[in-house]
Amino acid sequence: MGMIKDKFILATLAAIIANILGIILNYCSYLLNINEYLLWKIAASAFVPLNKIDAPPAIFIGLVADFIVAISLGIFILIILNLTGVDYAIVKGILSGLFFWLMLFAILFNAGIVKLIPQDPASYVGHIIDHSIRGSVIGWILQSYGKQFFVKN
Repeated sequence: MGMIKDKFILATLAAIIANILGIILNYCSYLLNINEYLLWKIAASAFVPLNKIDAPPAIFIGLVADFIVAISLGIFILIILNLTGVDYAIVKGILSGLFFWLMLFAILFNAGIVKLIPQDPASYVGHIIDHSIRGSVIGWILQSYGKQFFVKN
């Protein structure tokens, strides 16, 4: 990643990497019965009926939505680091990930946009950890490979 000369592309790639790690973590948490639902199924439930949530097109839609959210988080963290500098990028990434979790889960669930809503509080804890890890990975990648893009504070 040292050859990337565009900060938007770097943030996008950082988000994709973080999201792949997040999907693995989310899937493992699901297999261990920590998370009630997989994040891409939650995302897909905004677009497809629940009785079709396991169909390949629904999984594709959910994964696309999940990656778009992750890329949005990456760009958000990029903006934060651009405004404040790269110091404490991992902490800024964690806080950004938590902000995204709060906004997405609070708004989408309470507005009735998402139809697959976890009932178990442990699921929410798992998703909080998941979003924190995604944000920290994005922050770390941007700090490690994109220092040339940010002002020093």
